[in-house]
Amino acid sequence: MDSVSKSTLIKLPPSLASSPSKSSFSFSTPKPFIHNSYSDLKNIWAPTAIKKDKMDFLSCFFISTFIFFLGSLSSMIFVHWFIADTPSLIPPVREVLQPIIIKEIQEDSLDTYINYASISNKAEIISEFSTAEYHGALSWFSNNRRESALSDDNSLGNCWAFAGNQGQLAIQLGYEIYPEQFFMRHVNIVDYVTAPKQFKVWSTETSTESNKCSLLGIYSFDLRIKGEKRKAWELFKCKNSCDIAISGILLEIDSNYGGNNTCVYQFGLHGRPK
Repeated sequence: MDSVSKSTLIKLPPSLASSPSKSSFSFSTPKPFIHNSYSDLKNIWAPTAIKKDKMDFLSCFFISTFIFFLGSLSSMIFVHWFIADTPSLIPPVREVLQPIIIKEIQEDSLDTYINYASISNKAEIISEFSTAEYHGALSWFSNNRRESALSDDNSLGNCWAFAGNQGQLAIQLGYEIYPEQFFMRHVNIVDYVTAPKQFKVWSTETSTESNKCSLLGIYSFDLRIKGEKRKAWELFKCKNSCDIAISGILLEIDSNYGGNNTCVYQFGLHGRPK
Protein backbone atom coordinates (compact mmCIF):
# COMPACT_ATOMS: atom_id res chain seq x y z
CA MET A 1 0.00 0.00 0.00
CA ASP A 2 2.83 2.35 0.65
CA SER A 3 4.07 1.88 -2.94
CA VAL A 4 0.81 3.10 -4.42
CA SER A 5 0.24 6.81 -4.49
CA LYS A 6 -2.58 8.24 -2.55
CA SER A 7 -4.08 9.82 -5.62
CA THR A 8 -4.73 6.40 -7.10
CA LEU A 9 -6.56 4.89 -4.11
CA ILE A 10 -10.30 4.43 -4.43
CA LYS A 11 -12.33 4.06 -1.24
CA LEU A 12 -15.03 1.41 -1.15
CA PRO A 13 -18.51 2.03 0.03
CA PRO A 14 -19.21 1.27 3.73
CA SER A 15 -21.09 -1.91 2.81
CA LEU A 16 -18.03 -3.33 1.19
CA ALA A 17 -15.70 -1.94 3.73
CA SER A 18 -17.51 -3.87 6.50
CA SER A 19 -17.28 -7.18 4.63
CA PRO A 20 -15.74 -10.09 6.52
CA SER A 21 -12.72 -10.09 4.25
CA LYS A 22 -11.92 -6.58 5.27
CA SER A 23 -10.04 -6.19 2.03
CA SER A 24 -9.16 -2.92 0.34
CA PHE A 25 -8.64 -2.47 -3.43
CA SER A 26 -6.50 -0.04 -5.36
CA PHE A 27 -6.57 0.74 -9.12
CA SER A 28 -3.98 2.55 -11.20
CA THR A 29 -5.10 4.64 -14.23
CA PRO A 30 -3.70 3.12 -17.49
CA LYS A 31 -1.16 5.28 -19.25
CA PRO A 32 -2.39 6.22 -22.80
CA PHE A 33 -0.19 5.58 -25.94
CA ILE A 34 1.34 8.87 -26.97
CA HIS A 35 3.51 9.37 -30.08
CA ASN A 36 6.86 10.83 -29.30
CA SER A 37 6.94 13.16 -32.33
CA TYR A 38 5.50 14.00 -35.76
CA SER A 39 8.11 11.75 -37.34
CA ASP A 40 6.34 8.73 -35.84
CA LEU A 41 3.12 9.54 -37.67
CA LYS A 42 5.05 10.22 -40.86
CA ASN A 43 6.80 6.87 -40.67
CA ILE A 44 3.48 5.10 -40.20
CA TRP A 45 1.41 6.80 -42.96
CA ALA A 46 3.95 7.75 -45.60
CA PRO A 47 4.52 4.28 -47.12
CA THR A 48 0.80 3.74 -47.60
CA ALA A 49 0.28 7.14 -49.22
CA ILE A 50 3.20 6.70 -51.61
CA LYS A 51 1.98 3.30 -52.63
CA LYS A 52 -1.46 4.71 -53.41
CA ASP A 53 0.01 7.53 -55.57
CA LYS A 54 2.04 5.00 -57.53
CA MET A 55 -1.04 2.95 -58.18
CA ASP A 56 -2.98 6.00 -59.44
CA PHE A 57 -0.14 7.00 -61.80
CA LEU A 58 0.16 3.52 -63.25
CA SER A 59 -3.59 3.31 -63.75
CA CYS A 60 -3.70 6.62 -65.64
CA PHE A 61 -0.71 5.58 -67.77
CA PHE A 62 -2.22 2.27 -68.83
CA ILE A 63 -5.63 3.83 -69.51
CA SER A 64 -4.09 6.59 -71.67
CA THR A 65 -2.01 4.06 -73.59
CA PHE A 66 -5.04 1.90 -74.21
CA ILE A 67 -7.08 4.85 -75.51
CA PHE A 68 -4.23 5.90 -77.83
CA PHE A 69 -3.87 2.47 -79.41
CA LEU A 70 -7.62 2.12 -79.68
CA GLY A 71 -7.84 5.42 -81.58
CA SER A 72 -4.99 4.44 -83.91
CA LEU A 73 -6.61 1.09 -84.65
CA SER A 74 -9.95 2.78 -85.38
CA SER A 75 -8.29 5.19 -87.82
CA MET A 76 -6.56 2.36 -89.68
CA ILE A 77 -9.82 0.44 -89.98
CA PHE A 78 -11.65 3.54 -91.26
CA VAL A 79 -8.99 4.24 -93.89
CA HIS A 80 -8.87 0.62 -95.04
CA TRP A 81 -12.60 -0.08 -95.29
CA PHE A 82 -14.10 3.28 -96.23
CA ILE A 83 -11.56 5.51 -97.97
CA ALA A 84 -9.54 2.79 -99.71
CA ASP A 85 -12.64 1.60 -101.54
CA THR A 86 -13.65 5.13 -102.62
CA PRO A 87 -10.55 6.70 -104.26
CA SER A 88 -12.63 9.54 -105.66
CA LEU A 89 -12.75 11.05 -102.17
CA ILE A 90 -8.97 11.59 -102.31
CA PRO A 91 -8.02 13.57 -105.43
CA PRO A 92 -4.65 12.75 -106.98
CA VAL A 93 -1.78 15.03 -106.02
CA ARG A 94 -1.43 16.26 -109.60
CA GLU A 95 -5.08 17.35 -109.69
CA VAL A 96 -4.59 19.33 -106.50
CA LEU A 97 -1.30 20.97 -107.52
CA GLN A 98 -2.04 21.56 -111.20
CA PRO A 99 -4.25 24.68 -110.72
CA ILE A 100 -1.63 26.14 -108.38
CA ILE A 101 1.20 25.45 -110.83
CA ILE A 102 -0.75 26.91 -113.76
CA LYS A 103 -1.60 30.01 -111.72
CA GLU A 104 2.06 30.54 -110.80
CA ILE A 105 3.15 30.14 -114.43
CA GLN A 106 0.50 32.62 -115.60
CA GLU A 107 1.42 35.18 -112.97
CA ASP A 108 5.14 34.89 -113.68
CA SER A 109 4.97 34.61 -117.48
CA LEU A 110 5.21 38.39 -117.89
CA ASP A 111 8.50 38.30 -116.01
CA THR A 112 10.02 35.93 -118.56
CA TYR A 113 10.07 38.77 -121.12
CA ILE A 114 11.82 42.12 -121.08
CA ASN A 115 9.39 45.01 -120.91
CA TYR A 116 10.90 47.67 -123.18
CA ALA A 117 8.13 50.12 -122.30
CA SER A 118 9.27 50.22 -118.67
CA ILE A 119 10.91 53.19 -117.00
CA SER A 120 13.56 50.79 -115.71
CA ASN A 121 14.52 50.17 -119.37
CA LYS A 122 14.87 53.91 -120.14
CA ALA A 123 11.37 54.41 -121.57
CA GLU A 124 9.92 57.91 -121.15
CA ILE A 125 6.57 59.68 -121.52
CA ILE A 126 6.23 62.22 -124.34
CA SER A 127 4.00 64.70 -122.52
CA GLU A 128 2.99 66.87 -125.51
CA PHE A 129 1.35 63.87 -127.21
CA SER A 130 -0.21 62.36 -124.07
CA THR A 131 -3.54 62.98 -122.34
CA ALA A 132 -3.32 64.98 -119.11
CA GLU A 133 -3.74 63.28 -115.76
CA TYR A 134 -7.12 63.22 -114.04
CA HIS A 135 -6.02 65.55 -111.22
CA GLY A 136 -3.96 67.85 -113.44
CA ALA A 137 -0.94 69.37 -111.73
CA LEU A 138 -2.02 67.83 -108.42
CA SER A 139 -1.25 64.39 -109.86
CA TRP A 140 2.37 64.97 -108.94
CA PHE A 141 1.29 64.54 -105.31
CA SER A 142 -0.57 61.28 -106.03
CA ASN A 143 0.06 57.90 -107.65
CA ASN A 144 -2.00 58.75 -110.75
CA ARG A 145 0.69 60.24 -112.97
CA ARG A 146 1.30 59.06 -116.53
CA GLU A 147 4.60 57.50 -115.48
CA SER A 148 2.63 55.02 -113.36
CA ALA A 149 1.61 53.19 -116.55
CA LEU A 150 5.30 52.48 -117.21
CA SER A 151 6.12 51.52 -113.63
CA ASP A 152 6.55 48.00 -112.28
CA ASP A 153 4.76 49.04 -109.09
CA ASN A 154 1.27 47.64 -109.57
CA SER A 155 -0.09 48.27 -106.10
CA LEU A 156 -3.76 49.16 -105.83
CA GLY A 157 -4.37 52.78 -106.85
CA ASN A 158 -0.98 53.26 -108.51
CA CYS A 159 -2.19 53.90 -112.07
CA TRP A 160 -2.35 56.54 -114.79
CA ALA A 161 -5.82 58.07 -114.45
CA PHE A 162 -7.50 60.45 -116.88
CA ALA A 163 -11.01 61.87 -117.21
CA GLY A 164 -13.50 60.13 -119.49
CA ASN A 165 -12.97 56.94 -121.45
CA GLN A 166 -10.72 58.13 -124.27
CA GLY A 167 -7.07 59.11 -124.06
CA GLN A 168 -3.62 58.43 -125.41
CA LEU A 169 -0.13 57.87 -124.07
CA ALA A 170 3.01 58.50 -126.16
CA ILE A 171 6.08 56.51 -125.12
CA GLN A 172 9.68 57.06 -126.18
CA LEU A 173 11.57 53.76 -125.99
CA GLY A 174 15.12 53.49 -124.73
CA TYR A 175 16.06 51.07 -127.54
CA GLU A 176 14.99 50.33 -131.09
CA ILE A 177 12.77 47.26 -130.89
CA TYR A 178 11.08 44.84 -133.24
CA PRO A 179 7.65 44.59 -131.58
CA GLU A 180 6.29 41.11 -130.86
CA GLN A 181 3.54 41.54 -128.26
CA PHE A 182 2.02 43.98 -125.79
CA PHE A 183 0.33 43.56 -122.43
CA MET A 184 -2.24 45.48 -120.44
CA ARG A 185 -2.67 45.14 -116.69
CA HIS A 186 -5.52 46.19 -114.40
CA VAL A 187 -5.06 45.27 -110.73
CA ASN A 188 -8.56 45.98 -109.40
CA ILE A 189 -10.33 43.01 -111.02
CA VAL A 190 -13.27 43.22 -108.59
CA ASP A 191 -14.35 46.71 -109.64
CA TYR A 192 -13.03 47.14 -113.19
CA VAL A 193 -15.35 49.83 -114.59
CA THR A 194 -12.35 52.17 -114.99
CA ALA A 195 -10.25 49.59 -116.87
CA PRO A 196 -9.47 50.14 -120.58
CA LYS A 197 -11.58 48.06 -122.94
CA GLN A 198 -10.92 48.91 -126.62
CA PHE A 199 -7.52 50.32 -127.57
CA LYS A 200 -5.03 50.68 -130.43
CA VAL A 201 -1.25 50.60 -130.53
CA TRP A 202 0.68 52.75 -132.99
CA SER A 203 4.39 52.71 -133.73
CA THR A 204 6.96 55.32 -134.67
CA GLU A 205 9.28 53.79 -137.25
CA THR A 206 12.95 54.69 -137.26
CA SER A 207 14.11 52.57 -140.19
CA THR A 208 12.83 55.15 -142.68
CA GLU A 209 13.54 58.83 -142.95
CA SER A 210 9.88 59.79 -142.92
CA ASN A 211 9.30 58.56 -139.35
CA LYS A 212 6.03 57.06 -140.52
CA CYS A 213 3.53 55.93 -137.90
CA SER A 214 1.96 52.51 -138.37
CA LEU A 215 -0.95 50.78 -136.70
CA LEU A 216 0.38 47.70 -134.93
CA GLY A 217 -3.02 46.40 -133.90
CA ILE A 218 -6.52 46.99 -132.55
CA TYR A 219 -7.30 45.11 -129.34
CA SER A 220 -9.93 44.46 -126.69
CA PHE A 221 -8.92 44.04 -123.06
CA ASP A 222 -11.33 41.34 -121.82
CA LEU A 223 -11.86 41.38 -118.04
CA ARG A 224 -15.00 39.28 -117.99
CA ILE A 225 -15.02 36.21 -115.77
CA LYS A 226 -13.57 33.14 -117.45
CA GLY A 227 -13.70 29.93 -115.47
CA GLU A 228 -13.09 30.58 -111.79
CA LYS A 229 -10.72 33.55 -111.93
CA ARG A 230 -10.84 36.88 -113.70
CA LYS A 231 -7.58 37.81 -115.38
CA ALA A 232 -5.61 40.80 -114.13
CA TRP A 233 -3.63 41.16 -117.37
CA GLU A 234 -3.67 40.05 -120.99
CA LEU A 235 -1.14 39.59 -123.78
CA PHE A 236 -1.73 40.92 -127.30
CA LYS A 237 0.27 39.79 -130.32
CA CYS A 238 1.60 42.36 -132.75
CA LYS A 239 -0.52 42.22 -135.92
CA ASN A 240 0.93 44.70 -138.41
CA SER A 241 4.39 46.03 -139.33
CA CYS A 242 5.99 43.77 -136.75
CA ASP A 243 9.19 43.38 -138.80
CA ILE A 244 10.05 47.08 -138.63
CA ALA A 245 12.13 48.42 -135.75
CA ILE A 246 10.47 51.17 -133.74
CA SER A 247 11.72 53.73 -131.25
CA GLY A 248 8.36 54.83 -129.88
CA ILE A 249 4.76 53.70 -129.48
CA LEU A 250 1.45 55.41 -128.97
CA LEU A 251 -1.26 53.80 -126.84
CA GLU A 252 -4.70 55.04 -127.88
CA ILE A 253 -7.59 54.08 -125.58
CA ASP A 254 -11.04 54.23 -127.16
CA SER A 255 -13.32 53.00 -124.34
CA ASN A 256 -13.52 51.58 -120.84
CA TYR A 257 -15.99 49.42 -118.90
CA GLY A 258 -18.41 52.22 -118.01
CA GLY A 259 -16.51 54.39 -115.54
CA ASN A 260 -16.43 58.19 -115.51
CA ASN A 261 -12.65 58.04 -115.72
CA THR A 262 -10.09 55.53 -116.92
CA CYS A 263 -7.20 54.01 -115.00
CA VAL A 264 -4.25 52.27 -116.71
CA TYR A 265 -2.11 50.33 -114.25
CA GLN A 266 0.54 49.14 -116.69
CA PHE A 267 1.15 48.90 -120.41
CA GLY A 268 4.14 46.98 -121.71
CA LEU A 269 6.00 45.98 -124.86
CA HIS A 270 7.89 42.75 -125.57
CA GLY A 271 10.16 42.38 -128.57
CA ARG A 272 13.66 41.97 -129.96
CA PRO A 273 16.32 44.67 -129.87
CA LYS A 274 17.54 45.86 -133.23
